[in-house]
Amino acid sequence: MESLRHVADEISASPKAFEAPSFSALLSSPLPVEVQKLLSEHIRTRRWFRGKAREIRRLEVLDAVPLRAAPRELVLVFLRVEYAAREAETYTLPLAFEPTSEGTRGADSHHLFDLTATQGELCSGVVYDPAGSDELSHALLELFVQAETQGRKGRVIARPSEALKRSAGPNLVPRVPSGEQSNTTVFFGHDFILKLFRQLEPGQNPDVEVNEFLWATGYRNVPEPIGSASYEHDGFVTTLGIVQRFVASEGIAWEVTLDVLQRSLELARDLEAQGVEPSLPSDDLLESMQDAPPEDIEGFLSAFAPFATLLGERTAELHTTLAANDELPAFKPEPFTAEYQHSIVQAARERITRAFDLLGEQLAKLPPDAVPLAREVLGCRDVLAKKLDELGRIPVHASRIRCHGDYHLGQVLYGENDFIILDFEGEPAQPLEMRRFKGSALYDVCGMLRSFHYAATVASQNSRWQGSDRQALSRWTEAWYRWISAVFLCAYTRKARESGPAVFLPRDPDELRALLRLHMIDKCSYELSYELNNRPDWVGVPLAGLLNLARTVRTVRTVKTTRSTESA
Repeated sequence: MESLRHVADEISASPKAFEAPSFSALLSSPLPVEVQKLLSEHIRTRRWFRGKAREIRRLEVLDAVPLRAAPRELVLVFLRVEYAAREAETYTLPLAFEPTSEGTRGADSHHLFDLTATQGELCSGVVYDPAGSDELSHALLELFVQAETQGRKGRVIARPSEALKRSAGPNLVPRVPSGEQSNTTVFFGHDFILKLFRQLEPGQNPDVEVNEFLWATGYRNVPEPIGSASYEHDGFVTTLGIVQRFVASEGIAWEVTLDVLQRSLELARDLEAQGVEPSLPSDDLLESMQDAPPEDIEGFLSAFAPFATLLGERTAELHTTLAANDELPAFKPEPFTAEYQHSIVQAARERITRAFDLLGEQLAKLPPDAVPLAREVLGCRDVLAKKLDELGRIPVHASRIRCHGDYHLGQVLYGENDFIILDFEGEPAQPLEMRRFKGSALYDVCGMLRSFHYAATVASQNSRWQGSDRQALSRWTEAWYRWISAVFLCAYTRKARESGPAVFLPRDPDELRALLRLHMIDKCSYELSYELNNRPDWVGVPLAGLLNLARTVRTVRTVKTTRSTESA
């Protein structure tokens, strides 16, 4: 088939009219090249579409599940996207058809093209994307409540709880969050939340799998799952989405953290005026847990330290619960083998190589104030690569378990003096199969530590400190990040040891230190590539993280060399 890129010059970007016997017939047959182009242009603007930088070769409708009947027809399309140089992907795409005689589509919809019927005027109308509309929200809720909905080829199987079946109804007022989403989320009052997954892959989505497992085993710091749905056809099974009970909260932990930190920085400005300078804990994460902040800055840390302690404890309880089942194969802990260790070290090597290559390529395009730091980090490439090799040679005695996979302050709610952990889908860029693998619990821990660093940086940018005070501000935010990380890590390890054998934590301090450093280097490398590709203005955060890790490696190596000499 002629490539979509080739026809781009021949087709106007504005919506066009196409002839078909009906909307259903259009979706049942191979899509016209012009329709493929218009749809491809549309999905490229959606956050949930992951192939924005790739050349699309062809779009194909695999199936269409009816959500609403005529005259205003609404269907859930399973759209296969074929690329020129990559494996195909499948997405859910709601589409609607509104006959011309029915009036104008909703203001929230996206007009895609007009359809001119070849059999009767009533079939002429508008094809649009109804995302964000109340009509689609209610139709999706009905899909999750009905036991089975037949598509043209396959079927949707829903598993609603009795609570969901009793509560669902047309009187519920849906609300779709503003802004782009990686999936489609709908709030129905203060009753429940529906999430429709946009990219579909074979197998059970971990967001459903892990959430249901945790609730069934008594862990209550996650939303209660009250329904889910899957799609089945000819041996292919995939998760469509989940419905969870609404959780009242004061907000996302990220927002709460920034709010508390801003108030702490106002106190820090007073302390700075009094001549107080913030001290820092040890560069070594394990040693920092043993340090106590000096009395003159305890007040600066006291506003958030209880939050960090509680979050560390809840994280430890999460991992303890995920490690406690020896019966279900999907959750039974597995040994931290030499092969697994080699694989994560190799993956970290590849990630840091890609990140540094990209940094070198984009050095001239970075914000001017980030260039000196970027050059300094580029000079640490060999140090960090060598450190990864060294970490790979330290045997680790622990278990691999199911984890969150994408753990940070944006994945946690705070309310009623507690934390609720959300979104167990894992790293969006990873294939679903990889997101269900068992791994090191410390990867989650390092994700949260890195999130503290991001919060400190954003708070610094938003603060009211001016002029020469900005250098002092940098010292205070660095102190906050380092001390709060130590508080979180201390609470996490203490709670994990108290709750049981903590098979996911190495008992040997050197092994624990090695895993922390490995995952911190890996997380910073991931962040560096992400920021270079998406938010160059944020690149300073992972650059500072990598530079600190490189300096820590040098410091520890120097200390160990000195001690060895003294012993000799």
